[in-house]
Amino acid sequence: MNKPFLATTLLFTSLALPQTALADPPSPPVCSDFPRMGLEYALGSYAAVDLDPDLEDTLDDHLANIIAGSAVTEGAVLMVARHGKIVYHEAAGLRDGNTALGGDAAITMPTNAIFDLESMTKPFTATVILEMDADGLLDIDDLVIDYLPEFEYDPSLATDIDKTEVTIRDLVRYTSGLYVDATANPIYNATDPYLTMSHEASYYAPNEKVMYSDLGYRLLGHLAEVAYADAHPTAQKTFAPSSRSTSPGRWA
Repeated sequence: MNKPFLATTLLFTSLALPQTALADPPSPPVCSDFPRMGLEYALGSYAAVDLDPDLEDTLDDHLANIIAGSAVTEGAVLMVARHGKIVYHEAAGLRDGNTALGGDAAITMPTNAIFDLESMTKPFTATVILEMDADGLLDIDDLVIDYLPEFEYDPSLATDIDKTEVTIRDLVRYTSGLYVDATANPIYNATDPYLTMSHEASYYAPNEKVMYSDLGYRLLGHLAEVAYADAHPTAQKTFAPSSRSTSPGRWA
């Protein structure tokens, strides 16, 4: 990943309160990945990377207003980096967004918080599935129930005939018949969220319609975990440099 690209991509939707004076900078969070990504902390050093020092005031005001004026965003983190130098990194608000549903209102947002990227994770999930198909760890035309047997069960029907015919390919291309998200069974605070999602009824027979589904991709990611664990029980389940390529930026 080149450094100019980072200047844009590291502007996360999470955002901050004013930075303290440069003479007494806060201790940044420890992140072992930053050096590997070619980044170093230079908080407040806007001029050194050809940025206007007034940018900080603009960011402070804009991001504080986003949190104060939003019914959805309760906490956020912002990092700005250019030419390999992190010049701004702040957090504001609360870590748990769903405080009305049980999130802890006493925990403030840390600068090293881990965020759900939501639908930005779908390309990763699809890529993992296709790589596993190419490596023979699964067949994209396998039935989902071959990996997630509980998928065919629907508490209201005992067996959902349509779901017994859903393939991995159907989940990838949104033709599984699953709705956009779980509706009958709440996922939040569920003892087994994947089991809860598996028990959702289908809306259509597979291949009848194309319907965008977060539910389908969550289950697809879980299916990949199950299939990979079967083949490599002791393998790590985090991103690391891929052994398939020595080129920068290739991760698996």
